[in-house]
Amino acid sequence: MLEQKPSNHAHLIAVDWGTSSFRARIIGAQGDIIDSVSTDEGILKASPNFETVLFTHLSQLQGYSAELPIVMSGMIGSKNGWLEIPYTSLPCDANTLAKNMLEVPNSQNAKILLIPGVNKTGKSPDVIRGEETEIIGAISALSLTNASMIITGTHSKVASIRNKKMVDFKSFLTGEMFHALCQSTILGAFKGSVDSQSIWFRQGAEQGFDSRHGGQLLNHIFLSRTKVLCGDMPQEYAMSFLSGILIGAEIGASSYQDETVWIMGNGKLPQAYASALEHLGFNFKMVPDNTVIQGTLAIFNQYKG
Repeated sequence: MLEQKPSNHAHLIAVDWGTSSFRARIIGAQGDIIDSVSTDEGILKASPNFETVLFTHLSQLQGYSAELPIVMSGMIGSKNGWLEIPYTSLPCDANTLAKNMLEVPNSQNAKILLIPGVNKTGKSPDVIRGEETEIIGAISALSLTNASMIITGTHSKVASIRNKKMVDFKSFLTGEMFHALCQSTILGAFKGSVDSQSIWFRQGAEQGFDSRHGGQLLNHIFLSRTKVLCGDMPQEYAMSFLSGILIGAEIGASSYQDETVWIMGNGKLPQAYASALEHLGFNFKMVPDNTVIQGTLAIFNQYKG
């Protein structure tokens, strides 16, 4: 966890508003959390009543004042959110994002600022919306100059940081692919949870890593069924093996340029990636929690509006 020092002086309100979750925090000038709220009122559930949802929760927080600026990141700035804010381009840092923030009109006359997402154009176009704030927060909190970073999730991201700027990123459908394979194909016939510390998960990671560059991955995915049918693996570890294959394939295709890979995320996924990286011989470190706060603060402090 990032250090949180008690403070009675509120500096701004940091809002992380995604597709399925809403988080708001009153924070001090050093990023200390004065009060916070977290609900399942993501943009899909809150739409179209974004303003009502926002101020209903903010008004109940300790330290809330109508004069405090509100800085929002995440899918709240997407086409399905409150106000669509265009993507900004690579390379990007806190100053780049600050220059491209948009102010959201509202009936409370509050200063509400939206942090833009980031896009990558060219042969392999890609987009980030929300994770850019966490990445900038990690750069600030950890004083990173050059780094490779995995942001785990349903759609994981692998970011490259050079000279304290995000210069490249790739998105991987790893988590959603695992869910789809388990729910909609014959591979889901073997029920069970994922044990990322098991030898079967690590064997899957090794198999996936080796099949990272071609259609062989499709064959290796099917091994999570045939290894059970042929008596080579206990049925209850089929999902662990499948998860390992997909994460291993992602790691193999990521082309990390740094000695240490930083892992960011919540829940069990960071440990799963750590287990795979360790087995495959990579060095890694965990990014502290709540870097979205440090990112929001760093971006706001560069804002000139």
